[in-house]
Amino acid sequence: MLGKKNIINLRILHISAHLGGGVGRAISNIVINEKKENPLTTHKIFLLEQPINFQYVDECIGCEINVHIMEEKLLKEEILKADVVIVHWWHHPKMAEFLVNKLREKIRLIVWFHVNGCTYPCIPSSFASQPHRTFFTTPYSLENPLWNDHDKQEILKKSSVVYGLGNLKFYTRAKHVKSRKYVVGYVGTLTNNKLHPDFLDYCQAVISVIPNVEFRMVGEINAEVIKITSEANKRGLSDHIKWVGYAKNIEDEFSKFDVFAYPLNPNHFGSTENVILEAMAFGLPVLMLNQPLERHILKNNTKIGFLVDSISEYMRCLKYLYDNPDKARKIGELGRRYVENEYRFEKNITVFRGELIQVIKQDKRAFNFQDTFGKSADEWLISCLGIFEDIFQKAVANSGVEKNNLDLLKQLPEILIGDKKSSINHFGEVFPNNLNIKKWIRRIHG
Repeated sequence: MLGKKNIINLRILHISAHLGGGVGRAISNIVINEKKENPLTTHKIFLLEQPINFQYVDECIGCEINVHIMEEKLLKEEILKADVVIVHWWHHPKMAEFLVNKLREKIRLIVWFHVNGCTYPCIPSSFASQPHRTFFTTPYSLENPLWNDHDKQEILKKSSVVYGLGNLKFYTRAKHVKSRKYVVGYVGTLTNNKLHPDFLDYCQAVISVIPNVEFRMVGEINAEVIKITSEANKRGLSDHIKWVGYAKNIEDEFSKFDVFAYPLNPNHFGSTENVILEAMAFGLPVLMLNQPLERHILKNNTKIGFLVDSISEYMRCLKYLYDNPDKARKIGELGRRYVENEYRFEKNITVFRGELIQVIKQDKRAFNFQDTFGKSADEWLISCLGIFEDIFQKAVANSGVEKNNLDLLKQLPEILIGDKKSSINHFGEVFPNNLNIKKWIRRIHG
C-alpha cells in the first residue's frame, strides 16, 4: 500500500478510443487500484467507440468505476468538471478526430502515449510538447528519429515514463505443466504488424535442431493467422505450430511454456510490452530480437534474458535453453527478480500520482491540435507517418501495378497497410467519405 502522503483528491477524466488489449489492462488496473487505495480521487473513463472485448470494461464497472461509451454530450460536461484530463493515444482515427474537432474546452491535459512513436504511428514533436505533461510508456520514445535535440530536451522537461503497466503477479515457484514437447510460447497480436514477417523461417530453423519443439501461439485468430497456417502447411511445419486463440487466463498458458520467445516486426509499435514482463514475472526465460524497444525492456542486461540478431542466433539460443534446463530456470529466476524490482506496479503508481500533483498546480488552457495534425482525416493520417512519409507518397502517387511500386509498398510498415491498428484501411473505415484515403486504399490494395 502507498503511504498516506501520496493520497490526493482529484477528479480525473480518462478519454480513450477503447479499453482493449494492453491499454485496457493498464488503465483498468490503475483506476481499480486508485478506487481502493486513493478513494478521494475519482476516475471516470470515456470511450470513443464500442468495445469489441468487454473484459476490462466489466472489471471497471464491477469495481463501481464509471465507464461511458460513445456519450459525446456527457463527455463535454465531464471535461469541464475534470481537474485533469488524460488522453490515451496511439493514433486511433477517432481520437484524431476528437483532438482536432471536439476538444475545445480549457483543461489541464496529460497525453499518455501507448505506442513507442519512433516508427508508425510516429509522435510529432509538436504534439508531445503541447500538453501540461506527457507520459511515455517506454524511454525509447525519446529517441524519436524525427525530433531534433532541442525538441527532445524540451519534451523531456515535461515528460515522465509512466509504463502502461498492469498489476503483475510474481511467482517464486510457478507451476509448469510437463510435456513431451519443448514448448516455445508467444502471447500477443498475431498479425504481421507485430509478429516478425519471417516468423516461419525462425520456426523452421529451430525445428531443424529441436525436432520435438512446439510453437504455442496465444492470441486472437484472424485472417493473417489463416495465411500463415496455409504457408506453414506448404512448408511442412504445421505439426509444430499450435494456434491457441485468445486466452483470458494467461497464467495457465505460461505454465505450459518452457520459454517465452517474442520475435517482433522491426517496425513494431510496442512500448511497455506487458506480456514480456508478465512472462518474466512468471519465471520464464525470455528471448527477443535485439531491437531498440526490446533493449530498453532488459536495459541491455543479458543475464536476465536473451537478445539475438539473426535467425541463426535465435535457433542457437533456443537450442542452448533446451540442452540446459537448469540454466534456463536460473535465467528465468533472475528475470523474475529484475522485473519485481524495476517494474513493480506500486512504483508506477507513485510516478503517476506525483505527475498529477504537478499538473494540478498549473492553469487550465485551451489546445489547438489542428496545427499538428491538419484539418481532415487524410492529413491526420499523414501527420504521423514519420520516416515513412516520403515512401508512402511515392507509393500512392501511381498504381502499384502500373508503376511497379511493389518494392516501395514492401518498405511500408505492416501496421500502415494492414486492417486495423491505425492503418490506412482503419482510417478509411472510420472516414469512408474522405476522397484521398479512398484513392490511397485503391492504389495500395488494388
